Amino acid sequence: MLVVHPSSTCDVCLDPYSWASPSNTPHAIACGHIFCLSCLLLLPEPRCPLCRKAFQEDRIKKLHVDQCNALNDQAQNRDREFLYQVSLCFPEDTSDEQVNDVVSEVHQWLATRTDDSCITYKSLRTAVEGLHKYKLLVVENLQDKNMNRKHVRAVHELRQENRALRAVENAVVLKCTELSE
Repeated sequence: MLVVHPSSTCDVCLDPYSWASPSNTPHAIACGHIFCLSCLLLLPEPRCPLCRKAFQEDRIKKLHVDQCNALNDQAQNRDREFLYQVSLCFPEDTSDEQVNDVVSEVHQWLATRTDDSCITYKSLRTAVEGLHKYKLLVVENLQDKNMNRKHVRAVHELRQENRALRAVENAVVLKCTELSE
């Protein structure tokens, strides 16, 4: 079944499709374009307003469609709100607690959205997955930096020890040469 989004409009009058009166419901013509019936009947000649292909007025077909309801609009607004909250979690200085709170809230909300046949919330799901992967990379990067610091310290300590050993070696060589003379 075709689903009409609440923001869908007729391309002629730009009014949203309405199911209150049959003249404002979506109707298709032979070329496949869709308009409200009142606009099709008011055309000076039966030609598609978009592609200019002729059509027969008696062959205009009313489309039987499902419509997304106002609850889906509210859900989409909440979806956008969550997307914004997730986007605020990407900076590295965002606390793990804040990230976990947002992700937990999003997962809880998505779990209740199984009845929304019109919307999949793919962008929100992808954003949360991306945030999770990003935070794992941040942790991995931090671990790599810490490991790098440890190695730099170890190299520095080995160089100092090497210098001390060379100084001892030079002192021993100097003592040996003095004793052998």
